[in-house]
Amino acid sequence: MASRLSDRLLTAGLVPVEVVRAAIARQAVYGGALDTALLELEALDEATLWNALGDATSLSVPDRALCESPEKYDSPAGAAVELDAAWSARCRAVPVGLKGGALQILCGEPVARPELEAASAALRIPFTLFVAPEIWVAAVQQAVFDRPMVPRLVRLFARVVGAQPVRRWQ
Repeated sequence: MASRLSDRLLTAGLVPVEVVRAAIARQAVYGGALDTALLELEALDEATLWNALGDATSLSVPDRALCESPEKYDSPAGAAVELDAAWSARCRAVPVGLKGGALQILCGEPVARPELEAASAALRIPFTLFVAPEIWVAAVQQAVFDRPMVPRLVRLFARVVGAQPVRRWQ
């Protein structure tokens, strides 16, 4: 099944169908998100990918500072749901801060909307969702939950954003 991201990329003419097929095949072999496979294939640059993810999900792209300086959120004692590392991995999402009474959540594509809506309702706090490539979600998960990035994503992250951010989080 095609993702909204692949549909968006093809519709906008950002990548040819052969590249999307190659990325999907790579994703099937190595796992992970389609955006990771596209970056590994150097099919498009990071800025174009962020914009395509935003268009595909109808979510905002966060200010980079939100990704680089996330704030750990601790669920209240006795909360019906714990926004911990397990939840984060399952939902491909990570809380990154509070603003205006809403919890800011960085999400990977595909966005786990039902799980996010359920967590928001259980915690009785609105969520503001942002979308980011898998490498950024993994880097923020590492920063917030001390959950190490897999070597494949570390290498890709270093290639895409440079060695400095990777060293900071390692």
